[in-house]
Amino acid sequence: IIKNKTEIKNEIKFRQNIIYEILGLKIEGLIAPILIDDNVRVIEIRDELYAKGFAVGGIRQPTVDRAIIRVIARLGQSSEELRKLCIYLDKIKE
Repeated sequence: IIKNKTEIKNEIKFRQNIIYEILGLKIEGLIAPILIDDNVRVIEIRDELYAKGFAVGGIRQPTVDRAIIRVIARLGQSSEELRKLCIYLDKIKE
């Protein structure tokens, strides 16, 4: 359990680094938008990930300019689970 501000900041940075290392995305907070650019494919990916136990958002046009998968790197989730999700997303989005 994270008890203080320094630990929280370090944990956020750690999760940002996982996303950067695997997906090549630099993010400011804990939300990573993965560009898919296809409304139908976004829902397929969201559903594939849900079937594997991951809850991500499938955000489509016109809500956003280009369809994205939205990953929230929650502090309550294990970093290993985040790593697995990012690896899976990296393979899917190609």
